[in-house]
Amino acid sequence: MVDGEPCIIITKEFRLPMNDYVYSFPAGIVEKGETAEDSARRELKEEIGATVGNVKVLSGASLSSEGLTDESTMILEAEVLELGEQDLQDEEDISYEIVPIKNLDNFLKDKVCSIKLGIYAPIIKKNFELKEQINHLKAENKRLREQQSQTAKTTDTQDY
Repeated sequence: MVDGEPCIIITKEFRLPMNDYVYSFPAGIVEKGETAEDSARRELKEEIGATVGNVKVLSGASLSSEGLTDESTMILEAEVLELGEQDLQDEEDISYEIVPIKNLDNFLKDKVCSIKLGIYAPIIKKNFELKEQINHLKAENKRLREQQSQTAKTTDTQDY
């Protein structure tokens, strides 16, 4: 969240096979002995200089191109507590942007995106929209119950 606004961090990384910059999520390889959560913390520190709080696995391992490779992808959600200095390897060329979820569509328009970002960004945006709707409905439900309770108390008092 930035100023109360839910945001997502998008990386812009030069990819040699594309000879171009590609927008994606911060990502990396799970090293031997690491959990996916450990890897996410390490990669976020390296790629965007993030100090991370809670990390939650959103999807299990999915094969990215089972006809060509055994590579799999997991999606995790991380709470970024603080952003500091990146710790990139010499060959890495990565920058990042913090994008409000509500502006995600406009931000990604006309950009070269990884398949992961292209598929998951609309789902993430819809998820946040649904959460906002649910929170609004819960608040409205609570207000109506309180109003109903007050009306019942007033009616009980008038009956005597």
